Amino acid sequence: MVVTTLQRSAPRKGGYQIRTAAARKDRPAVTTLQAFNAMVQAIEVRMRGAYSVRSLQEWDSIRSEETR
Repeated sequence: MVVTTLQRSAPRKGGYQIRTAAARKDRPAVTTLQAFNAMVQAIEVRMRGAYSVRSLQEWDSIRSEETR
């Protein structure tokens, strides 16, 4: 896993090179702290065992039923 949060002053080329190197090694790469936090949460869920996947439409339907 590659985590990089480049400074605004850093050249874009550096970020491109980091992402390219990660892709060549078949490693996930995240470039923001928000994406890193989401990845950590996903790993924690996966480590707990089984999980289910729902479409946005399913989530919207559940939410609509709960507000009735």
